[in-house]
Amino acid sequence: MNIKKIIIVYRKELLDILRDRRTIITSIVIPLVLYPLIIIGSSSLMSRQQTKIEEQISIIAYIDSVQNKESIKLGEILRNADKLQILENNDDYRFLIKEKIISSALVLTDSVSDGYHNYLANIYYDKTNDNSDISRKRISNAIYQFEKDIVQERLAAFNVQTSMLNVIEKKEHNLAHSEKMLGYFLAMFLPYLLIVVSISGGALAATDLIAGEKERGTLETLLVSSAKRVELIIGKYLTVLTVSIISFVLNLFSITISARHLISQTGSSEIMRLSLPFSSILIMFLIMLPLISFFSAILLSISAFSRNMKEAKSYESPLLIVSMMAAMITFFPGFKLNYGIALIPVVNVALLFKQIMIGDFSWSLFLVVIGSTIALDILAISYAVNLFKRENILFRTAPISRRKAGKKALSPQIAFLVFIAIILLLYYVGSSWQIKNLMNGLIKTELFLILLPVILLLRIFKLDKKETLRLYKTKPLNYLLIIIMSISVYIIAGLIMELINLVYPIPVEYIEKFKELLSTSDKSVWTILLVVGVLPGICEEILFRGFLIRGFEEKGKWNAIVITGILFGILHLDPFRLIPIILIGIWLGFLLYKTNSLYIPIIAHISNNAISLIISFLENSKIIKVFVTEAGNPNILSIILAVGILVFFLPIFLRINKEHRLRNNDFVRLGMLKK
Repeated sequence: MNIKKIIIVYRKELLDILRDRRTIITSIVIPLVLYPLIIIGSSSLMSRQQTKIEEQISIIAYIDSVQNKESIKLGEILRNADKLQILENNDDYRFLIKEKIISSALVLTDSVSDGYHNYLANIYYDKTNDNSDISRKRISNAIYQFEKDIVQERLAAFNVQTSMLNVIEKKEHNLAHSEKMLGYFLAMFLPYLLIVVSISGGALAATDLIAGEKERGTLETLLVSSAKRVELIIGKYLTVLTVSIISFVLNLFSITISARHLISQTGSSEIMRLSLPFSSILIMFLIMLPLISFFSAILLSISAFSRNMKEAKSYESPLLIVSMMAAMITFFPGFKLNYGIALIPVVNVALLFKQIMIGDFSWSLFLVVIGSTIALDILAISYAVNLFKRENILFRTAPISRRKAGKKALSPQIAFLVFIAIILLLYYVGSSWQIKNLMNGLIKTELFLILLPVILLLRIFKLDKKETLRLYKTKPLNYLLIIIMSISVYIIAGLIMELINLVYPIPVEYIEKFKELLSTSDKSVWTILLVVGVLPGICEEILFRGFLIRGFEEKGKWNAIVITGILFGILHLDPFRLIPIILIGIWLGFLLYKTNSLYIPIIAHISNNAISLIISFLENSKIIKVFVTEAGNPNILSIILAVGILVFFLPIFLRINKEHRLRNNDFVRLGMLKK
């Protein structure tokens, strides 16, 4: 690799990008102009509108159902209140509020307790109407004044001083200094904005450098130059990285200055004098640099894969949306950076950003975040280089593979679309079914949302059910071995959950809800086993190890196993059990290929569910307590049992199924490879 040639390519591409007015506007002009306009304009508009609302006179209805000396006094307080106009004893107040003729209404009723009137003040208002909400606050202030006066009068009748009611005086002292409060304010939205602009800043440059050159027909000229493919892609990557960094720095500068201007509107001279320390800004830049580099490599990979700029932009949108969702972690209270979260891309940077801005972060966590992001960065750059070397990707002008219309059900694209459709149905339809009635909802979910789509697709595409789903007989001994090994798999999954709990603490509420899922059911044990154990084992295996895995087989046996395992974990919509479920899904795919029979993963899936249910039913029994700790986690004895079972029975299983391989003639028959 020639560094001099990389620099030449880098300079050439950077000059071309900077000559493009779109890049100048997107990366330089917009950051310097847009944020001041938005923040200053919106703050001025909000201040003006708030003042306008507060200056408006609120017309309210006062319905006095008591008509005594004290209630009349409340009417006088309301009439003397600032910016309140009273419409008395109008019983049609609901209609008047709805038609916006009046802002709100106060209906006063009472009851007598120990000889004294206890009043009930019902305030009717429209929360969606700003003026109505302001009038509610004004009425509340008047009621507070009324209550204070009445209490004072009643105590005075007994020569009791009102000061006797002041048992305790509360004073709050915020120990966070003003600079920390400024950082807290900025930390709410600044990480989110900067992560988003780190993508959008380099997106245009990345799209233009490869996908744009494909459209213009200039990429071929560049490829026949003396520079190697690696030198070309590294030069282009450095160009995207440079543009992204320029955009990031300008956005950081503009947002910080605009935020200070917004804060200065509060009128606090102390806050106006504050600024973020240079050391904090430098640390934030060091954190963002690997992430910007990672996004630059991903964007360049998308550009290399895309046939044109339009296609590249369509691929960039999901990347931006996912990153935005991850960066929004800073808006939610209670999330703190730990060694587990420090490994999650984007989320780790956003939370570390937040902690730095409030001056509370750990250098060890800083190093973990930087290290994990750099590792991903290296992988992303390597992937971009690999894509740029592959001419079948770089110069593709049509879909990579072509199939007859009747065979498209087995393509990766169709398999993935089927999965997306099913998971959307589970979220929008299945969840509502299960909320109304858990057991009936589970049955309908498995039969109509998971099993039925597979049956329909098999009929629509005229695929042989037995061959596609691998409904083949297998050795009877396999069933026994799988049931025994399922004990080990369950224990290992429980151990993984315990390890996850050490890194990502599982909320107590989640564990309690999981336990109550079965205890609250009025169904019999056998019904629960059938609905929660057997039915998912059959339906989900037909979907994943039967149908979907066929769609990914053209990418290789292990790729198909891993992809369907990951999708299997995602389907359960449970972030805390995601990793154990993915590993179980991979294990089930391995069993499928070793036996060439769908019946084996079905039995394994049912066994795993059944073991989980049996342990839940017998969690207080002496037998179960022998194998778990007081916290309910696998103990040393259960781990030894799990390892012993696998060491003894797995070699037997492999030996009796050694003749089964993933055969190419399976693909030929299903139209996935040419004869």
